[in-house]
Amino acid sequence: MAFNGMCARAKIAAVVAWFLAGYGMAFGEVVTWPAAPGPSCTNDYVLSVTGRNVNVMTVRCNNDDGIVRDETGSRRDNEAWRPHKTRIACIGDSITYGFGLKDRARDAYPAQLQRMLDKKFPGKYEVRNFGNPGRGVYTHTKFKGTCRAFVSVPEHALALAWHPDIVICNLGANDWGEIDKEGDGRLAKGTFAREYHALLDEYRNLSTKPKIVIWTALAPLGKAHGCCGKPCVETLNAELVRFAGEEGLPGIDMRKPLADDIESLVLKDGIHPDPEGSRRIAEATFKTIFN
Repeated sequence: MAFNGMCARAKIAAVVAWFLAGYGMAFGEVVTWPAAPGPSCTNDYVLSVTGRNVNVMTVRCNNDDGIVRDETGSRRDNEAWRPHKTRIACIGDSITYGFGLKDRARDAYPAQLQRMLDKKFPGKYEVRNFGNPGRGVYTHTKFKGTCRAFVSVPEHALALAWHPDIVICNLGANDWGEIDKEGDGRLAKGTFAREYHALLDEYRNLSTKPKIVIWTALAPLGKAHGCCGKPCVETLNAELVRFAGEEGLPGIDMRKPLADDIESLVLKDGIHPDPEGSRRIAEATFKTIFN
């Protein structure tokens, strides 16, 4: 671990990160350590932890005024300090996560999207999977005793901290049980749209101003799934189409790449795609990004 040119605060941060990594607590992400502003220590440091290896890089000067400057104190645009790769954040539920796949790191749709991008545009894009199983849009519902909403989970915070350039959002399947309540008065009409808007606003407000793409029709269900054929599925899909139109967002109809042979493209639970189903999802996402 090299400490050349680092202030004491950054040295302490690097030692702590190295210690945690040695106990199997590697961050797995790039972690920014902001130094206190002042003439002797004005830089932010980025700690990249892999196993017990910690790389420390001075990347920007970020004082209390929130203005990004270089080491000379000159004001700089944020983009000047970003890696050259375009960042694509895949946020969503268990389908994004790759639930049920034997090799999630290889076969989940974000991983397959990365390979497609690498083949077409080597070294130009970086895709990260921020899926979290069981998550949805509604903030009043619970999952395993905690708030079900994606906005409440660590993956949301990590995706925001990464400052993506493109956000692909797959949410809604875990909201099927609630969407009909907006129609019969048990839930205020417009709740889904309002809470989805609030979630996406957190990405819109990032300095990168990412392009946001949402699934406007969720992947179809196999016969084994309990919601297969139920009206709530189409009610939710219709709401997603309406929402995307009002928000001016590009959408992906995920029924199209899967509907022709859905029973052979999902696992035994009737909802989670197998590797080929995930490949088709990745392909549809690729086409939408470059449409």
